[in-house]
Amino acid sequence: MSKFYSVASIVFALAGCATAGGTESTTPEQGECPATSTGPLTPMDERTIPCAVAHDGCCFAESTAACAFAGCPNDCDILRTDPGQVECR
Repeated sequence: MSKFYSVASIVFALAGCATAGGTESTTPEQGECPATSTGPLTPMDERTIPCAVAHDGCCFAESTAACAFAGCPNDCDILRTDPGQVECR
């Protein structure tokens, strides 16, 4: 069965927004993303790096690198969002 997410839930999940309890963003800082990434995910209007696929707050130019970072290098789908999202099978 395929999972579908609303754009709002994906945007909220990626934004690393503060919760009602005041918890700060968990988006990785520069240097916390793997070397295979192009850097941390930023808001689209501030994006200066290639970000075809995102996972766990990091941008990737290639889906293979994003799937490997997600822990499912040979068994994942890329959801059609902007940027694409990794979904392990």
